[in-house]
Amino acid sequence: MALVAASAVVADGVMTSAHGAVPAAATESAATLPGAEGWLKRARQMYADGNYRGCADQLRSMERLTPSQEVLLAKALLRAGDDECLTLARSIRQRLGNAPQGIEALLIEGDWLFLHGQYGPASLCYEQAADADLRPEYAYRLGVSYLRTGAFDKGRRLLRPLSLGGSRYHAPALFYLAWADYAHKDSRAALQGFERVAPLLGAVNARCTGDDDQFLPTRLEAGYYIAQIELEQRNYAKAASIAKRLLQQPADELYTRELNRVAGEALFKLDRLNEAEPYLQAYLTDNTAITPTAAYAAGAIAYNNGDTERARELLEPVADLPDNTGQGASLLLGQIAVSKGDFTEAAFYFDKSRRQGTDEKVAERGFYNYITALSHGADTPFASATELPELFLRTFPGSQYESRVRQLLTEAYYRDKDYVKALQHLDKIPRLTAQQQAVRQLVLYELGVSELSNADYKGAEQHLQMAAQGTDARVRAQAQLWLGQALYAQGKFANADRAYKSYLQAEPQGANAAQAHYDAAYSLYMQDKFKEAASEFAKALAAKNLPARLRTDATVRLADCRYYLRDYSAAAELYSQAEKSGEGDAAYAAMRAAMMLGLRGDLNAEIAGLQRMVATYPDSRWCAAAMYETGLAQAKVNDEVGAVKTFEELVRRYPQLEEGRRAQLQIATLYMQQNADDKAIAAYKEVIKRWPTGEEARLANVELRRLMAAQGQTAEYAAFMNSVPGAPKIDTAELERLDYEAADNKLIADPKDSAAMKQYLSRYPDGRYLAAALWRLAQAQDETGDAQGALQSIAQMESKRPDAQQLPEALVLKASILEGSDPAAALATYRRAEKMLGADMPQEVYAGIMRLTSDAQERLNYARRVKEMGSLSSEQAQEADFYEASALAATGDEAQALKMFRTLAAQPSSLYGARAAVAGGLLLIKQQRYKEAQKMLEAFTNAGSPHAYWLARGYIALADAVGMQGKKALARDYLNSLKKYYPGDEDDIRQLIADGLKKYK
Repeated sequence: MALVAASAVVADGVMTSAHGAVPAAATESAATLPGAEGWLKRARQMYADGNYRGCADQLRSMERLTPSQEVLLAKALLRAGDDECLTLARSIRQRLGNAPQGIEALLIEGDWLFLHGQYGPASLCYEQAADADLRPEYAYRLGVSYLRTGAFDKGRRLLRPLSLGGSRYHAPALFYLAWADYAHKDSRAALQGFERVAPLLGAVNARCTGDDDQFLPTRLEAGYYIAQIELEQRNYAKAASIAKRLLQQPADELYTRELNRVAGEALFKLDRLNEAEPYLQAYLTDNTAITPTAAYAAGAIAYNNGDTERARELLEPVADLPDNTGQGASLLLGQIAVSKGDFTEAAFYFDKSRRQGTDEKVAERGFYNYITALSHGADTPFASATELPELFLRTFPGSQYESRVRQLLTEAYYRDKDYVKALQHLDKIPRLTAQQQAVRQLVLYELGVSELSNADYKGAEQHLQMAAQGTDARVRAQAQLWLGQALYAQGKFANADRAYKSYLQAEPQGANAAQAHYDAAYSLYMQDKFKEAASEFAKALAAKNLPARLRTDATVRLADCRYYLRDYSAAAELYSQAEKSGEGDAAYAAMRAAMMLGLRGDLNAEIAGLQRMVATYPDSRWCAAAMYETGLAQAKVNDEVGAVKTFEELVRRYPQLEEGRRAQLQIATLYMQQNADDKAIAAYKEVIKRWPTGEEARLANVELRRLMAAQGQTAEYAAFMNSVPGAPKIDTAELERLDYEAADNKLIADPKDSAAMKQYLSRYPDGRYLAAALWRLAQAQDETGDAQGALQSIAQMESKRPDAQQLPEALVLKASILEGSDPAAALATYRRAEKMLGADMPQEVYAGIMRLTSDAQERLNYARRVKEMGSLSSEQAQEADFYEASALAATGDEAQALKMFRTLAAQPSSLYGARAAVAGGLLLIKQQRYKEAQKMLEAFTNAGSPHAYWLARGYIALADAVGMQGKKALARDYLNSLKKYYPGDEDDIRQLIADGLKKYK
């Protein structure tokens, strides 16, 4: 639309200034004039008198209005606040366009919009009048409209000239220029402007009667903004004073609400809470949005007054803000959670308060409270209660909380099961109090037990010995019990026995007395102190709480003691009892019972008993030994034919076992005793041909050489020996023996000193002691961490000495090395070792197959075989229980599996206790028993474990347990905290966390 001038309008022949008063008729009173002329004159008179509704009524009474009269009506409606004004003004403008009355209507429309706060549309109207910005009233209104719509530069350009002169717009223009600085966040300039204009606004506001020509917004109040700025600049006393003073005066409703907020917040900052509360309550009564700072102040006051529910309601919406307000709210919400005993929730809030905002005092207090909440059992995954106090002390040196934090630090190390650091911290204290000495004894005890469960027997010995010297008698006794196990594991049997006796002396009727008698008996048994061992085994058996597995084993070992003491009758009875019990290794008991009959002189009964044992337990590892004893007994009763048949069957069935090789030697010996030299020679040759590198070949060689020499067959003997690869050499060198022994002694002194042994192997690549040398080298390499070297040494033994007596044991070592890198090869190796070991089967073979087999039923069978073996360490027994439980779960017996998992989970510090807790929880989740799963997993996570990976798995399972109950927020809290604090870098843990967060988003 074209811009047009708006300087003057001609209305019915009378010149008026735009929006100026219309003069009354000069000739006669308007009230006495008749008809249209009277209505018009009366309308003008009423407009001049400020009776705008009367003016409008007079004009509406006329049948037809001229454009100028319509403009007068629109102005009257504008002043009267009648909505019809806007409609009429737009109608005039649409009809008359750029005619003078059309422009007048355009300005009236702008004035209506300006008065109603529609500054954007108002400015568009004013801009269409060419000279509007040259007239003070329109320059003012257009400038204010620009400011209100964010066009600050344009608004300032219009208002600055008005602020300099002496026009009626001087003070309002100054006010709005200050307001522009305020809106632009230039608080300093705004404050100066508002303080300058404040004394002038009283007169301006007094003129705001609603019928003036200025159209000023109701009450220009500089004090309101001054109070806001003073609050912002932390001049709280001044802000409060101004706000309180203004609230005592009439004010706009918006000003009143905000002034209540300013007064309340300022008084709150001055710690005048009782004064602040009513102002904040007045502010909060309005249902419109409240500021975070006001919500925080009101919430803090409610908290101070003990109204924690109201405080929580006000504080929770602002607690996530990343500023000082959110920081303070988080601190108070944490304290509210503490008052309700919910330390986990408190910890989450305190952790936030130490990270949000910039208030160091609040951060310090929040950090301290966070540490305190953790010390009271807050369950925050991997939020270390030890690293955090250390960080606190570094962050806030000299803090008022320092002494308490240092106290919590020691407790936290103990609670987190980081006993090494707990001990280090305690040992830095120059003089321990009696209470601290008691804590130190307990730390030493727990550290020793933890080291024992993780096979650090030396460390366990050291720390348990120290714990056994502490002041607490019960801890001393328990330390002696575990010390015995640490010593036994190192082969220090005499010291182990003394430790067990010390425990029994302190707690003869203790809960672990039966176990202590059993362990003490083994310590004596391993020292060949069979009489004393028998006494301890008997005491263990007399106790009612000795587990059935141990009871059977103790019975067998007591029988062994009776055997060594030559009390064969008692031994036989005990072996029979053990077999009939159905527990443990019944085959061994049956074999030993039969052998006792022979020792008592009844060889035929022994033979029958041994044959019955082989028939009853054909898959037992003791069958080869029983058959060998049968053959020997048959030879003793001069049944050479029967003996030879037994030995031949033994060779056929167990050619790789030592008993099979020895049986072939016995066949040759029997023939030699019968003077059947040719048969004896053939039998000895068979030994050498079948096992040319074994010890039996060496023994056979001696007799074969003697027999063939007696028959003048030395050439044939030499030819035969040279024809068998790997057979003993005809000439042996004493030097070779000396070289081997020297190399072996060096390895004994220092396993790293393997050069001499390697030199021996290089010098004698097919030497007499090759198998022994390779085995000793492999052991040393494994001990020093050279796993690849150990595997290479064992491979040479397999290749060059496949019949060596050391090979089965070497295969066990090989399998244990391969477990971590090639489980399939490890399993195959364990199976080879099993076929070769027979009665001397070490626990590691069955345990290895148990761990690695993918067949659940086979795992179950081997787990039970492991448990039948005697003298298991606590860790070995737990491992077997864990795999038995896992196999039971896989084969369908979930109830028994869960029972076993629960028993193991009671010891979360052990590896298999930790794994059982997780497995049990997952099994319950699978069964949709989510609350039980939560309970089991919370018991595990609350107790903690040194096995961080399984503790993390426990938290992930716990998140599922609570998440499946609909507690998705709690599940996310666990997973987010775990994501933040978990120290490991395993890919599966990170993936499980990510999957969980996606599941419970």
